[in-house]
Formats: sequence, structure tokens, C-alpha cells
Amino acid sequence: MPKWGGEWKEMLAFARETAKNAPSKTLLPHIYAYAIEEAAARSRDETKFLSQSKVWSGLEGIYRQIFIDYPNSSYWRVKLAKLAMAAKKESLAWQLLKEAERISPDDYRMCEVKALMAEKHGDWKTQEKYAKRLIQECPFYFLGYAMLGYSQQQQAEYHNAIESYTSAIDLKPEWAPYWGSRCYCYNQIGDYEHAIDDCSRAVELDKKYKFGYEQRERAYRATGNISMENSHD
Repeated sequence: MPKWGGEWKEMLAFARETAKNAPSKTLLPHIYAYAIEEAAARSRDETKFLSQSKVWSGLEGIYRQIFIDYPNSSYWRVKLAKLAMAAKKESLAWQLLKEAERISPDDYRMCEVKALMAEKHGDWKTQEKYAKRLIQECPFYFLGYAMLGYSQQQQAEYHNAIESYTSAIDLKPEWAPYWGSRCYCYNQIGDYEHAIDDCSRAVELDKKYKFGYEQRERAYRATGNISMENSHD
């Protein structure tokens, strides 16, 4: 892989050859799918990359074979559904999620993808519903609380959002955007001292986190303390 000093062309060629010669009923073909996913994630436009007909047909073909080899696994269907969502193939994503739900109704990953799809369409009530279900199925997964907080924030339920973001921070304190999101909610309710504390923590974690600096400056101005250091150079 390039992140380990390799080249994209060599990585994809190796992965393609591995998939081609893999024994049946193994996950070795997924090496090729993983290589494509890695390339997509590091491309300038993930959607455009995945939407290329040759790329998508190769990716989907690998997953379809895995479905045949592992018919009772919901995991791979949910994984392809998430990729389909990224490639703007939403009808396919929903179809795969329905298949996954029939196999394993309690698969928390399915709730995660449904919540993300709802967020994409600005359907905050639906996102809240699936985020709560995700938390119920997997109470120690930080993303469930983060998505719940975001859906509550978008509905101007700032106190609830603060509580949800706090749970996300407790589970993943090193993630600057969670501190920044809670800071935003504190600003919305006029709790500027907590807002300043949160955004200061956010920019400590990520010195390039522009939103954190903006929200902190907003809190400083609201308290009349505009002389504080707000630069994010």
C-alpha cells in the first residue's frame, strides 16, 4: 500500500492477481476489494472514483462472490451498502440493507448505515431513530452517540445534543470534532465558559481545526473578551 511505501499500480495489480487465483470459499478475494476501497478513500473524490463502471463492477463482483460463499453473514452486505451509498447507488444500498436485516435484525452496523443515509438527506428524526437503535445494540460505540448528538443539534435540541456529545467524548476523547460540536451547542445556549473550554481542547487536539477556532472566537466575543488569542495560523 502507498501509505507503507508501495505504489498504487503495484498494489492493485497484486490484489487483482490474488483475487483471481484465490481458492473458493475464502476471503482472499476481498484483498482486491480492500485495495479499491483504499484507493477510493485516498482519492480526491471518493464518489467519482467508486462510480466508475469498471471500478464498481469489480468491487461489487468481489462482494457478490462473498455473499455466495458466506450466505448467512450480514456483515458483508452492510459493508457493500455503505460503499454503494458513497457511490450514490442508494437503491442498491437499501436493497442490501434489507437483505442484511433479514439475516441479522440486530446487526448494529446496519443501523449505522441507515443513520448515515438519513443524515445525507437531512432526515433528522430518522437519523435520531437509528442512532438510538445503534446505541441500544452497541452501547460502547462512540459513533452512535455522535450521530444522535448531530441529529439533536440539527433539531435545536441543544441540551440533549450536549449530553450525547459528552457520551461520544467519553468514549473517544481524542477526536476534536466531538469537542467542537459540543462547543457549538454550548454557544447556542449561551454557556460560553464551557464553549471556550471545549473549543480550546478541540484545537489542542487538531491545530488545523478551523471550526474550533471560529466557535471559540464566537464565545470570546459573546463574553466581551475579544482580546483573547483567537488566531489559527
